[in-house]
Amino acid sequence: MITDKLYAEVNNDFDEALLYMHKMPKIWLAYCRFLMKQKKITTTRRTFDRALQSLPITQHDMIWDLYIQFVHDCGVWETAVRVYRRYMLIEPSVVEQYIEWGLGRKVRISYLIAIDKYDEAAVQLCKLLDQEDYKSRQGTTRHEMWLQLIDLLVKHPTEVPSLDVNKVIRSGITKFPEEEGRWWCLLAEFYNRLGDNTKARDM
Repeated sequence: MITDKLYAEVNNDFDEALLYMHKMPKIWLAYCRFLMKQKKITTTRRTFDRALQSLPITQHDMIWDLYIQFVHDCGVWETAVRVYRRYMLIEPSVVEQYIEWGLGRKVRISYLIAIDKYDEAAVQLCKLLDQEDYKSRQGTTRHEMWLQLIDLLVKHPTEVPSLDVNKVIRSGITKFPEEEGRWWCLLAEFYNRLGDNTKARDM
């Protein structure tokens, strides 16, 4: 049985080794995996950050893959959001993954929605949709992304202050005229959830 004392001894061995071999990503990865098994969240996060500070940027991809896995699994949502924001500065193409966590599972779990970050999720989706040449790494069509955005806006009408929902939905009507009736119904539902029955009827 591995005791806390033994874990501490191995952790110290890793720290000593990294004093001299801090440019070796495999040691950092082994140490981070070992800390993850111990569920030392703060220590693990700080060690990942030390690895990124120590290694040349050309080797950061090796660290980021495991770092993102760690923040997904640790369950500390605010930490995960901060780490993902940093990662997006370096790798903008992960924005969609940031919005939609759980890709590859049978049930797609919206990461930001799971932590009640509705406003940020909607804003990030809008940024993707504003990029006319954007192609989803997950195979999501622009139409599906639009529907995801509208579903988010309609279901959380008071929790997305950064966007003009009326304007967004009307823009969708312009882009998808063949579904005009559906979009007007969504706008009516939005106002109905807001409690504005007059505007809902006018739709």
